[in-house]
Amino acid sequence: MNEVIRCPVKKDAKQGSICYARYMERSLRSRITMIPGLCGGRPTIRGLRIRVIDILDLLASGADRAEILEDYPYLEDEDITAALQYSVAQRPSSNACCV
Repeated sequence: MNEVIRCPVKKDAKQGSICYARYMERSLRSRITMIPGLCGGRPTIRGLRIRVIDILDLLASGADRAEILEDYPYLEDEDITAALQYSVAQRPSSNACCV
């Protein structure tokens, strides 16, 4: 499911460009799936039975990417990045100042 991103600035988006960043964001976002009946409809990685929260919990408990990929060989490094990006995107934004 490769998506072609049309870049109004350049024909070929190169790493480091805004177009490349948009492509990567869309590409990573497409790795997160929510399928009714799979893990209760919660966000999962590429339709696999591993939830985004599972990846985040592993990272929070101190596991690094290499350990996660070793324990879950069907995952890819980009899946971990996608889980992190998804969690940031779901975080409520607040401009309120903490006192």
